[in-house]
Amino acid sequence: MLYYILSFLAGAFAVVLSNWIQSTKKFSERPLVLSGDQRLGYKLIHQRPFSFALAAGTKALYGNRAFGTDTFLTRLVQKTLRVTFQNYCIPCTTDKILSFADSNKIAHSGWDKPISEYKSVDEFFTRKYEKLVVKKDPNSILAPSEGTVVGYPSLDIAASIWIKQKYCTLQNMGIPNKYIKEMGDRQNVQIYKLDVYDLHRYYAPVSGLIVSRIDYLEPLRFSHSVRPVALKAGWDIMTENRRVILVIQIEDSNEHVVMMVVGGIGVDSIDIKIKEGEKVEQGDEIGMFHMGGSAILIASSATAWKQRDDIEVASVLGVEVQSRIGDVMMRKV
Repeated sequence: MLYYILSFLAGAFAVVLSNWIQSTKKFSERPLVLSGDQRLGYKLIHQRPFSFALAAGTKALYGNRAFGTDTFLTRLVQKTLRVTFQNYCIPCTTDKILSFADSNKIAHSGWDKPISEYKSVDEFFTRKYEKLVVKKDPNSILAPSEGTVVGYPSLDIAASIWIKQKYCTLQNMGIPNKYIKEMGDRQNVQIYKLDVYDLHRYYAPVSGLIVSRIDYLEPLRFSHSVRPVALKAGWDIMTENRRVILVIQIEDSNEHVVMMVVGGIGVDSIDIKIKEGEKVEQGDEIGMFHMGGSAILIASSATAWKQRDDIEVASVLGVEVQSRIGDVMMRKV
């Protein structure tokens, strides 16, 4: 009798394990993203896959909440990753930097200096382009970063499809009420996600004056992953992660655009030099992310600005759209 019970349990375990391995492999492949434009046409492209180990860890920690949401174990994971990423700031050999670039399929050239002149993996991670040209357009809000983006004509719609956390409002994110009211009853919300192979510097989406800068960078504040699996699983990312809110009054206008820079898991600091009271031009560098996850939220009046149709349609379908620095993302109504 014991033999049959053990055989049954072993068989059941094998089935569960097989299903878990298959689902993790599928998760590691990552969803397709939309690339292209109306002029050249669109296509769905593959995001670079996760390693099996990264997929298993991300899925278990954030998708399945294996350690809970705010426990000793989740804090331990966050602290461990923070220390790991900080080690990338330590000077190292060029071979180690080349290994990092190759493992993430990052080009060796086209940057602000030869790869042999970078002193650490983090310095290469925060590299600049050798040449970056952003075409200014006062009637457009431009993409502040590389990566992928989803965009919705209201936060309520975003919350029903992409951001599943409870009590997620612009007020709870820390954006001052007077600017929310000024944007009207509905606000466009775009969420940019930067991947490890993307350029981790970000730029002004509009020209204007920084009328407010609010930092949520307390030493005891820890950040969760900003990947879609965590956003859709209801983690309190937009209200709890380390973040900096910039309110930009658009040049020659009383309108405002909000840019919220969000650190992901392992991010110890968000490096922003711009201060309240300073002016920025479209395409000016605002700051950079060091090693770790990262995201950016842009909010604007939905009555004053219209998002690109391809972004809105793809986002409603749950499909991310590829973004490049300086792409037109919204146009003046």
